[in-house]
Amino acid sequence: MLKTVFILLLSLNAVASPTMVLIPGAASSGKYISIDVLSTILDIPGQQEYFYNFDPFIKSLGYKTIICPFNEDQDRRSLNDRAHACHKIILEKLAKSPNTKFHIIGHSMGGLIGRKLLEKEDINFSIETLTTISTPHRGAALSHFVFDNQDRKNPYGVFLRRTNFIPEIKKYITDLRFDSRFISNLTNKKKIPIYSVSNYKTNYYNIPFEASYSILKSYIKNNLPHKDWLNDGIIETSSMNFGTHLGTIKADHMETACVLYTKYSKGCKNIKELLKNHLKALY
Repeated sequence: MLKTVFILLLSLNAVASPTMVLIPGAASSGKYISIDVLSTILDIPGQQEYFYNFDPFIKSLGYKTIICPFNEDQDRRSLNDRAHACHKIILEKLAKSPNTKFHIIGHSMGGLIGRKLLEKEDINFSIETLTTISTPHRGAALSHFVFDNQDRKNPYGVFLRRTNFIPEIKKYITDLRFDSRFISNLTNKKKIPIYSVSNYKTNYYNIPFEASYSILKSYIKNNLPHKDWLNDGIIETSSMNFGTHLGTIKADHMETACVLYTKYSKGCKNIKELLKNHLKALY
């Protein structure tokens, strides 16, 4: 009898525990970091998980976690294809545990994938919230920079081609343009709460992002009408605010997911401090 009651209590607890779906941004293949030849430049040994440092933090707050998309693709797929893969994973989870409630965290373009999932009527009844971090909700100047330079013989063009960071290979680059149909067609008819975190770069230790920060700043000031050049090394800060804005923190693009060596950084600490109370309140 006591054994039966104990098993029942464990079952009820499992139902009550929400599941956090973690969706990585660009430079990911499944749950791993995927940056082609840049892995050598950044001295990244073997396969390193995108959320290796972030996942334990989420679990420490009482959440179970799922990372999607699961299948590796060498960072090639479009946002629609990635959303389809995540959709399938959530459906499979619901088939096994129909009472599961999901919260979603999307880092960078992962936030746009999360917004796409909110449209799926066969799963959105189980999605409680979406929290986006460093997400280009209105598109990314970086996408336009790539289109403008990919065929040029200047150092930028050579770098983009040699690192395979061109729309022909990285299908999602087109999805991140200001005039992107993917972004403009996103809806949230069920009015699921969406939260956002914005950020901008202030550190100097992360040398690759120091370079990209300056290049992006110059490109925005000289080529774009909005002139909102403040950025985190990848995405301009003005594009990150959407839904209920939780705040703006000092952190570069890697730090807001505590990726690799940034786990010890002030930026990583800042994002954890901001999210801690927010995520506990959702539980």
